[in-house]
Amino acid sequence: MVAVHLESHEYGKSRVRLMRVMRDSDSHRVLELTVAVRLEGDFAAAYTDAENRQVVATDTMKNTIYALGKDHTIDTIESFALALARHFPATYAQVTGARIEIEETPWNAIPVGGRPHPHGFSRVDGEQATVSVTVTGDHEEIVSGLQGLVVLKTTDSAFEDFFRDSLTTLPEASERLFATKISAHWRIARVAAKYEEVRTRARTALIETFATHRSRSVQHTLHDMAVGLLEVCPEVDRVDLDLPNLHVLPVDLTPFGRTNDLEVFVPTDEPHGTIRATIARG
Repeated sequence: MVAVHLESHEYGKSRVRLMRVMRDSDSHRVLELTVAVRLEGDFAAAYTDAENRQVVATDTMKNTIYALGKDHTIDTIESFALALARHFPATYAQVTGARIEIEETPWNAIPVGGRPHPHGFSRVDGEQATVSVTVTGDHEEIVSGLQGLVVLKTTDSAFEDFFRDSLTTLPEASERLFATKISAHWRIARVAAKYEEVRTRARTALIETFATHRSRSVQHTLHDMAVGLLEVCPEVDRVDLDLPNLHVLPVDLTPFGRTNDLEVFVPTDEPHGTIRATIARG
């Protein structure tokens, strides 16, 4: 038999759906979460020797999410993820590290007569709040974020003076539409931060910078969006940003005897540019 060694391993449960209703006041709150658990630890024998005595069943992980969901009044997805991530190493001696990832699908109170209804809600599709919490020994890391936030600007966007060779056909554009779907994740340096306040400031900085920035490329805007977030969020020490360039292409109207003064476009999904970067302090 060929000589091998088990270089790394982890396992867990993915896409555990949880809806939590908080009834601690006359106005209820609803959270819809999708949770993933990943564990590291003393599980090598399960891979190499078919020995399962140390293995915590993934079904147990699912049940833990539901049980702790009942035990905790979930103020923020960060606090719930931290509680879950701390639970597994504290409960099972064979677990040396846990990572919890949560995506939140928001529900808003339905306005009735100009006021939010206390127990009627509508789901908001698209943008999601996210968090990833890793607990290993005494080290705890919280990375909050958002994804699926689609934004567009109709001016102050250009792409010129880029490298050209024999395969380049893209014309330079001094004015173009700029559309993207923001995926942003920021590492919180202080575990006891007020997570929702940080999230509000981070989101505001991202979209305000996008709207007001005089963009010379997606890369240029991405960098300044991250800088804007770091400026208003001292609790954050690193930002990961993913800004796909969702092309919105002007239609050639000359065959129809018309000019197109950047008024008629075709939104496209595929292919699209992929622009990512990590911006850290220091």
